[in-house]
Amino acid sequence: MSFLLMPASVVRSIRFRPALAKLLCLGALAGGTITGNNLQAEVLVPNDATWRWLHPTDGKDPAEKVEDFHKTFFNADFDDAKWKEGQDKAGAHDGFGYGGVGEDEGDFTGVDLGTPTSENRKTAYLRHKFVTKEDQENLVLKCQRDDGIIVYIDGKEVLRNNVEKDKADAYDLFANVTVGGTEETKVNTFKLDTKLPAGEHVIAISLHNREGGSSDLRVAEISLETAEPEQDDK
Repeated sequence: MSFLLMPASVVRSIRFRPALAKLLCLGALAGGTITGNNLQAEVLVPNDATWRWLHPTDGKDPAEKVEDFHKTFFNADFDDAKWKEGQDKAGAHDGFGYGGVGEDEGDFTGVDLGTPTSENRKTAYLRHKFVTKEDQENLVLKCQRDDGIIVYIDGKEVLRNNVEKDKADAYDLFANVTVGGTEETKVNTFKLDTKLPAGEHVIAISLHNREGGSSDLRVAEISLETAEPEQDDK
């Protein structure tokens, strides 16, 4: 009978990581060892996923047509059949939006959401469904954003960036500050304090402009991943 010998640092780590402990035990039963290279982040929503989107270009609040829109558009059972569909893409000028992009105000080449008349350039909405085969935690959302975003998973708000924290989501809720220059094309990484059970899920985003007369609006390279397991080098 053989035993799998593990460094003390690994033993300390798995005390708080049941999934890691299970993986190591399976490796022992198979007669092999599990190294740090086997413990990789898992992509739950890739940055080239297809999303459904809604962007009012007439300046009218979606709640005028759909009652309680701002309290339901992020729910799994929300009817988005009439929303348009487009594929995200990794790149400095891609994604979903309109207007110039980046420090050079280059041409936007992604999914055109349409440019509303001045003073009506407010908020766009996106939804994407995905499936996890097992429970997930240590989630990380990555994206480029111009200007502010509120992110929901399974009907629960999990992230608010560059949008006032104590205000309810709304069509005329504006971002705190203008995002410009190189910040427009920066891929931001946000750690999410949420866990997902195995099954079908929906992630939704409200994308907020800084002001109604803004020249651009964009979100791109959206991905949802599990964070890489921390390595204890001691």
